[in-house]
Amino acid sequence: MTTCLPSAIKFFLFLATMSLLAGCDLFISRGGDGQACFQQSDECQAGLFCIDGRCQSQAPEEEPDAGVDGGDPGPVDDNDPADAGDDGDVVDDGDDADPGDDADDADGADVEIDGGDQGSSVPVQIYRSVGPQNTTALASGAGNTLTITADSAIFSNPLPDNVGQGDVIQYDSDGDLAADSLAFIFERDSATEYLVANADGGLPTGTTEGPWTIYRAYTSLTNATSAQNKENTSFDDLLEDFDSVQDKDLIARNFAWNIACYGDAIDLGPVRIEYWGTDATHRLRIFTPVLPHEVGSSQRHQGKWTESAYTLEMTITENYQNVLRLDTPYLHIDGLQITKLGEESLTATLVSAPDTTNLWLSNSILWGSSSVGGTGISVSNIGSVARIWNNVIYQVGLFDAPAIFLAGEVTAYIYNNTLFGNYRGIYVADHIGTQITLINNVSAGNSDYDFDPAASFAVGSSHNCSADDSATLGNLSDGCTGVSASDFTDQSAVDFHLSAGGTLLKNTGADLSADEQLPFANDIDGDPRPAAGWDIGADQSL
Repeated sequence: MTTCLPSAIKFFLFLATMSLLAGCDLFISRGGDGQACFQQSDECQAGLFCIDGRCQSQAPEEEPDAGVDGGDPGPVDDNDPADAGDDGDVVDDGDDADPGDDADDADGADVEIDGGDQGSSVPVQIYRSVGPQNTTALASGAGNTLTITADSAIFSNPLPDNVGQGDVIQYDSDGDLAADSLAFIFERDSATEYLVANADGGLPTGTTEGPWTIYRAYTSLTNATSAQNKENTSFDDLLEDFDSVQDKDLIARNFAWNIACYGDAIDLGPVRIEYWGTDATHRLRIFTPVLPHEVGSSQRHQGKWTESAYTLEMTITENYQNVLRLDTPYLHIDGLQITKLGEESLTATLVSAPDTTNLWLSNSILWGSSSVGGTGISVSNIGSVARIWNNVIYQVGLFDAPAIFLAGEVTAYIYNNTLFGNYRGIYVADHIGTQITLINNVSAGNSDYDFDPAASFAVGSSHNCSADDSATLGNLSDGCTGVSASDFTDQSAVDFHLSAGGTLLKNTGADLSADEQLPFANDIDGDPRPAAGWDIGADQSL
């Protein structure tokens, strides 16, 4: 498996280096010819480029330098060769990653701001890190010299493995021993070499001497996404306000934001993401870094609940609260752990998308961890388009709520998810669902039903499995039944890797690597799914 570096400055050099890592277990497979890419070529295999939302052999006409004049400083996605590459239309018009396309304006981000770099149609990639409750320096310059030249930051000694994308170097650039500049990491080449940009994605001020310190950009996801712009308070007062409400209008600023979430501590909800100006090209992505060019040590779960991984948690104190509420279109959530605690009599939703018109949600684990009633994922905005794949949703509500709730008029592509131990698996309002496509999902261990038996799911839905007979009804007629806890490793540990002895879900799925709406070729761990022998559910057995 290989990757393509999105920074044109080091494309061929980095490609050769990363190809040597192809056998590493941590390395995530990349999209082959025709598979989807989110925004950059780093999601494609060697020799392929991200053009019009697809990995193709033809190089793009123009690939600006990293972070400068609309360039592309760093990879957009880690465990995602599969971001749908679509603006949310049922028929893909290819306007997602096309540098020359006029993307449709997105609704739902009421930020009326002028300005921004409109000199390039390729958005500037902005990286920010979230280290929950962490105001402590990750590293400092005592005995470790920093040299910044153009977009390169080189240290004389290795940095800690938890330093990575979105982290901020505060440093002295003029030799007076006082901090006066910031550089934001957008790529890790090694423990001593990084690619960096200034706050606006351009070239940072150079330095060859003076003290330096590295901090997380923000100490909570709420602080990173809210209009208040509450940066980490450990930065020097004169440097602390590096983001503003204007920066959240990604269309006006010609930005695409990438928020890297680190497992420093538990992050506390509720989080509400609203008032961002986004469209098919200028997107917001919230993810956990996992690959070597993102961070030295993975901050993501291991395909099962992982205490050391980034986790968003909320204690429910009243009915109908949301742990993570998404009110911004063109938003991708990738690789998070989300959970809720609280009283048995209260109901809540882990991920609610009442006003999101285009949602991508992948490689995440949603766990109720108590008997609180509620829903895992709710997409209720009529006309929304949702792509939901490679997720585990477990025990999110033991009464009167599903793992996934969808409004009947939503268009959704729900692929390779594992839903277990909830009240219901998938429920569709008014039991319509004719625009909801289900492929390779497993739903079992639920109190009521596994798939809405009255819903008219889309033609083309296939290869789903359940404990009851709901995977064999209507347009789900080719599904399998009889799924049980024995098909998984250890449900009590929220470990839904396929068990060694189970065979029902293995080699029985549909190959989605060339799917028209959501092509991908990996599982929740980032392990490759073979061309022949796809498994059903979030995990691919090795």
